[in-house]
Amino acid sequence: ALQAAYEVTPRDPGVLLALAQSMKDQKKYSQAVRLLQGHLERFGDQKSDTRIMFMLASSLHDAGKAKRALAVIESILQINPEHDEALN
Repeated sequence: ALQAAYEVTPRDPGVLLALAQSMKDQKKYSQAVRLLQGHLERFGDQKSDTRIMFMLASSLHDAGKAKRALAVIESILQINPEHDEALN
């Protein structure tokens, strides 16, 4: 259902984040990474959405790509130095 909702409203960050979280809950971390990276490439104006970027960092970390996850966290902190989740 989430996949279908994303296909209908691909610019909706809420649907995107719910779909990515669902993938993570199923331990499909690489699939979540591909979804989030593809979304950010497709909708470049959302690259400053720290919610999407944090989900990407979390998915990268869960997929065993800690170095790439850290790079995304650093980008988040450049956008918002007070980002609570990125600081932890």
